[in-house]
Amino acid sequence: MKNNTSNNRIEFWDLLKGVAILLVVYGHCLQNFTPYWQNNNILLLIYMFHMPLFIFISGYFFHPSAPKMSFKNFLIKKFFHLYLPSLFWGGFNVLLIIGNKLLNNSNIDIPYFIDLFFSGAWFLTALFIINLIGGIIESCNYRKKIRIWIFCYFIIYSIPPLWMINEIKFLMPFFITGILIKRFEITRIPIYFFIIMLILFTLCFHFYDFSYSLYAMQYNIIEVDYHFKSLIRFLSGFSGIVCISFLCHYLSPIFIQKLKSFLTYMGTITLPIYVLHQNLLIPNRFLQYQSDSIIIILLITIICILLSIITYKVLCKFTILKLLCFGEK
Repeated sequence: MKNNTSNNRIEFWDLLKGVAILLVVYGHCLQNFTPYWQNNNILLLIYMFHMPLFIFISGYFFHPSAPKMSFKNFLIKKFFHLYLPSLFWGGFNVLLIIGNKLLNNSNIDIPYFIDLFFSGAWFLTALFIINLIGGIIESCNYRKKIRIWIFCYFIIYSIPPLWMINEIKFLMPFFITGILIKRFEITRIPIYFFIIMLILFTLCFHFYDFSYSLYAMQYNIIEVDYHFKSLIRFLSGFSGIVCISFLCHYLSPIFIQKLKSFLTYMGTITLPIYVLHQNLLIPNRFLQYQSDSIIIILLITIICILLSIITYKVLCKFTILKLLCFGEK
């Protein structure tokens, strides 16, 4: 009986990650194929919580693994699993853009390419840095470690947007939330709490536009607007996480089994889908195809995911590419 419960929990998290990566790909397809995408309500709904959901899951599973190894081993593991593939795809993008600029006799901005290379796949880089901070905190002989987490966050929150600071500033609260919620059973969210969070998410959406997103984050710590937008970003992300977790748990029994199995499988390979699908969207920068059709964007999303899975399986046949591209040994 215990094994069945454990398997159900693993399936729930994989299903949740599968839904999350589906939303990520769909959001990027909207961004690449929809005119005036910054005002697209579906895209804004997705952007309110999709990356916070991923970082929340990482935080939720951080504590069981981090204390089991030395800081050195933990750092090596996270470097190969997260930052190495991020650097690889950063370098890949640098080569593509430089090649395009050389063909068009355009100027090459060296500082921009250095930043692009070391930022890489930005979410993986931010997650690596947050894990690095977590590894240092875990190595401290201090019981109230959550206080150190909060202290670190407020330092980051207060400083100007240097390299990766905005990304960490945006994601870190959800990582800490994941650590805190570890003590609760997230698959048992009460209906009343779901309703409260749904109302909160709806209220946040009333305010939310593209200026609230990570990509338009401004820094002026003495302005109320800076703090208000930070609060809305957190509340919309947290309420979205609760709502999608509730729906995944209670609606999964009525999912078509093949769809559920496919989403669960996607949840086991989110990193490969994340890094590969973005490269599959590059050709549209030249084709400039646009569509307002939800069905067409959904079809493009499914094609991108399937092509990403096929590409992943092909690249995994080569040990070195498996390591460089996806951080897998």
